[in-house]
Amino acid sequence: PYPFARRLSTLDHLTKGRAGWNIVTSYLESGAKNIGQKALTEHDSRYDYAEEYLEVCYKLWEGSWEEGAILRDRERRVFSD
Repeated sequence: PYPFARRLSTLDHLTKGRAGWNIVTSYLESGAKNIGQKALTEHDSRYDYAEEYLEVCYKLWEGSWEEGAILRDRERRVFSD
């Protein structure tokens, strides 16, 4: 989740909060094969994995930036502290 959370966070900052994420757990065998699995995981397990992924992403987003860390100081060429 770290690389994804970082990318989405960057997109969020660049778009001033106009980024979105459509969270989907696949129902197709091809989706499982695409990520190296031999078969599709059971429905409830897929949702458990998705929930855990979301929890980690939220912790990264909410715990990685202190209040006031975004400076956006163009004169000094400083984005964050």
